[in-house]
Amino acid sequence: MHQRERIVDAVALTVASYGFSGLTVERVIESAKVSRSTFYTHFQDKRDAMGTAHESIFERFFTTVTATCDKSEWPLRVRNAIGAALEFAVGKPEQFQILFPGPATVDLSPQISTSHGRLAELLEGIRKESPHGAKLPSFTELFLIAGGGAVVSGWLAEQSSEGRRSLQQQLVELLLLPYYGRSRAARLSRRTG
Repeated sequence: MHQRERIVDAVALTVASYGFSGLTVERVIESAKVSRSTFYTHFQDKRDAMGTAHESIFERFFTTVTATCDKSEWPLRVRNAIGAALEFAVGKPEQFQILFPGPATVDLSPQISTSHGRLAELLEGIRKESPHGAKLPSFTELFLIAGGGAVVSGWLAEQSSEGRRSLQQQLVELLLLPYYGRSRAARLSRRTG
């Protein structure tokens, strides 16, 4: 693994272990098993490393999720994307935490806004086939992405891999609800889950 990638992974592990406020260059270089000079060859400071970690991990996550979004009908696309997101979250919980952090002391607002915006764009196509799509507020997709990410982060914090199928079905229903209404979203989530 390339040193820069090791540092990015070490940032995620450090944040998972110590929180955003506990992120230090010393902890990162110890986890990555690189020298201080190697760290500073790649990054200006811990804030730069944190921003880069977010962007790098997001690209991995985005690739994983979009690979499941084929030309099938929207409910199935949503189910597949949520399944891929949950698989990523379970397999790399420390990296998922970087993508959907709670209150953070390290300012990631621009990176988080950009990455959540890109995920929200994936849902925008559903508006065209939805009877309610044109009436929804413009920020609906961002709200759904942030809310879904927070739910998964909370589920991961409980360290419970149980109920993953149920969680997936509930998230599918949540994401379909504004577009199809309550009863149809519930039916579609059961059908695709």
